[in-house]
Amino acid sequence: MTLTQALQWAEKNCTPEVTARLRSRAVVAVLVEEIERLRQVARNVYEVWAGSEGIPMPETAPEAYLLRLVEQMRDEAKNGLHNGEVQGDGEAQLRRLP
Repeated sequence: MTLTQALQWAEKNCTPEVTARLRSRAVVAVLVEEIERLRQVARNVYEVWAGSEGIPMPETAPEAYLLRLVEQMRDEAKNGLHNGEVQGDGEAQLRRLP
């Protein structure tokens, strides 16, 4: 049964309050999945940098500028991953919702 089918079933067979609660949980579940996907993208970006040889010494001003930009992006990805850590997993948080 898909999420849409489940919500349609709930609308026919449950009270409006239960249906609204299920609908809000479904939205939260979708958002949790999207957050996890985006966190994985940030991890991948950081891992690309971590596994690269980097530019040993920029030879031109444009190379130095681009290297600074790439390093700033690396730092943002790293900070976002470490500062944005959520305690526990998304499923556990979803189960705690009323």
